[in-house]
Amino acid sequence: MAFRNLVVSRPVFGALALSGIFATSLMSVSTATAQSHHSTVLCAPPSILHSFSSLGLGSEAFRQALESSGYRTCPGYTEYFGSQHAYEAKESARDSAVQVEKDRAFKDANRGRGGRGADLPRKAPVRAIVQPTGPKIAVSGIGFGERERRDGLFFDGVNTIDLNSTSNTYGGVGIITATWQLGGGSYWILGFNGNGSNNKTKSLTERTDSDSYGVGMFAVYGHGSGFSADFNVSGDWDDATKNVFGVGITDSEKNTFTVGGNLSYRFTPAGSAWWVEPTIGARFKHEDLKTFALEMDTTRVTGGIRIGTETRWGDLTVEPVLTASVFSDVKVSTEPLIIFPNDEGKVWGKGNARLNINNNSGGTFWVEAEGRGTDGARAFGGKAGLRKSF
Repeated sequence: MAFRNLVVSRPVFGALALSGIFATSLMSVSTATAQSHHSTVLCAPPSILHSFSSLGLGSEAFRQALESSGYRTCPGYTEYFGSQHAYEAKESARDSAVQVEKDRAFKDANRGRGGRGADLPRKAPVRAIVQPTGPKIAVSGIGFGERERRDGLFFDGVNTIDLNSTSNTYGGVGIITATWQLGGGSYWILGFNGNGSNNKTKSLTERTDSDSYGVGMFAVYGHGSGFSADFNVSGDWDDATKNVFGVGITDSEKNTFTVGGNLSYRFTPAGSAWWVEPTIGARFKHEDLKTFALEMDTTRVTGGIRIGTETRWGDLTVEPVLTASVFSDVKVSTEPLIIFPNDEGKVWGKGNARLNINNNSGGTFWVEAEGRGTDGARAFGGKAGLRKSF
């Protein structure tokens, strides 16, 4: 296991602006490091918590006794990794729906060009005859379920913690979007989403059951020539109940704020029926773990590629889409500084296979399988969605 110790910093996330709309296509993530005035402390493992709980101290005396021994109460690793898993599953479901919206808007931006090239443009200049229209309203619903498994050991300098755990997440996302065709091949999408999920994570020493709810919005600017840029912002609220075997049951709350974006370009190689879409992106996430008086910031970068094509089944259009990507949390920091297992510096690989079925009258159904993994962690799941435009 290659977990790294946390380093105190104050990341500043560069705005991911939409080209043509915000007059720039530059995406950047910058961080400025500030020196902490807090000394490094260790999160008390279950064995230490059990030893101190047997003293029969009140909550304040319990906390002071831990701190005097160089420890503090922190979210258990099942609680932390479980909440991260739930967040990843919800974000993946939302991203899937955003991709479906982008694909529909892209096709509409190219209508009138004639032939198969209307859906699969090459690098020739766009000559779309679409006139400015909109907004076109669409609603989508997505259900998802995932299972994540972690293993390995983490040494905090004093204690060795067994990270073996299993996490299960299920939930749903609802989205409403408005799409404007701007003429000349350009389009603009504005969307709002709400989500809810439940996560259950269990290890040899802990069991956590958490509910999470969130809202967010996203914006996409694209052009029929293939370029697109998207920006998203979201807020999530988590309530968790944790049972540390032999210690007791505790409740905790966490608030999460996220901002991120991506840049993509779609093209079709000469002689191919498959389009190709490379993508790069970045994300900044701030977590406020109120119960533990702890704040955590995570900066992530990602890159990948999508490929897809389409065929007709009677009155239906069927579109297989495959995605391969990598991502990494390049910076994880806490205030106050703690030594805690996390995924800083790890590179994850991720693969998705989705099948869209369009009835060509505003309805789309899709199913998707996903797998991702890194050293000491792997997750598999699926999702299904239904979209209707008006």
